[in-house]
Amino acid sequence: MAVKQAQTKKYDRVRLLTYTAVLAALTFALTMVHIAPAANEGYSHLGDAVIYLSASILPWPYAMLSASVGGALADLVSGSANWAIATIIIKALNVVPFALVRMWLEKRGRDRKILSTWSVPALLLSGLVTFFGYLLAEMVMYGSRFAFAASAAAGWIQPVFSTVVFVVLALALDRADFKKKTQISFKK
Repeated sequence: MAVKQAQTKKYDRVRLLTYTAVLAALTFALTMVHIAPAANEGYSHLGDAVIYLSASILPWPYAMLSASVGGALADLVSGSANWAIATIIIKALNVVPFALVRMWLEKRGRDRKILSTWSVPALLLSGLVTFFGYLLAEMVMYGSRFAFAASAAAGWIQPVFSTVVFVVLALALDRADFKKKTQISFKK
C-alpha cells in the first residue's frame, strides 16, 4: 500500500512539472506572436492569456514559475532582453490575484471550473499588475514622462486581448470538463 502511494505521489509530481513546462512553453509561444509594436520598443502579445490559464489550473508557485519562465524566455529570444528581469517579476505577480481567488474558492469547495464570476476581479487585477508593472519598469528605464505616455497609449492593449483569449480558452476547457478529466487537484 505504501509503495502504491509513493508511486502515485511521484506520478502526480511528474504530471505537475509536465503541466508547468507545457504551460511555460505555451506562454513563450504566444508571447512570441507579436501583435503590434509599442512605443517603448516592446510589443503586445497573447502570452498573458496562457498565464491566466496557468494561474487558474496550477498551484500558485508552479503558475508563477510557468509565467515567469515563459515570459522571460520570450523577452530574451525576441531581442527585448532589457525587459526580462521586469517580466519575471511582473508575470509572477500576475498570478497573485488568481491564487487568492482560488484559495478562497477552494475553502468553499467551489474551485471546479477555470472560468467563473470570480475570474473577473482576478483578470482585472492581473491586467492592472501588467499595466502598472511595466509602467514602473519603463519609468526606471526611460524616465517618467516618456513612460507614462507610452503606457497610457498602448499598455492596456495586451491585458484586454489576453483576457478575451483566456475567456475563449477557459470556456472551451470548462465545456470539456478539463479540470475533472485531467484530475488536476495537485493537493499535497
